[in-house]
Amino acid sequence: MIIGGMQKFSLLEYPGQLSAIIFTQGCNFRCPYCHNPQLVDPQRYNTPLPEAVFWDFLQTRRDKLTAVTVTGGEPTFQGDLIP
Repeated sequence: MIIGGMQKFSLLEYPGQLSAIIFTQGCNFRCPYCHNPQLVDPQRYNTPLPEAVFWDFLQTRRDKLTAVTVTGGEPTFQGDLIP
């Protein structure tokens, strides 16, 4: 999975519950209103976050987070997102 960024804590996706947000890189839609264009255009990509950093973070928050939101870019472009 190519991770463009991570928000470690959010209360927006699941009101009243603590979640994390993962932003994947890569999208074919090119929506003019996209609020994360740096995740869409490969020429604007930041250095991807190593996947191990994400998994290590989740491990340390196992009993604290209720959910993880995967967004992006277009998460379904990630061939290894779902085993």
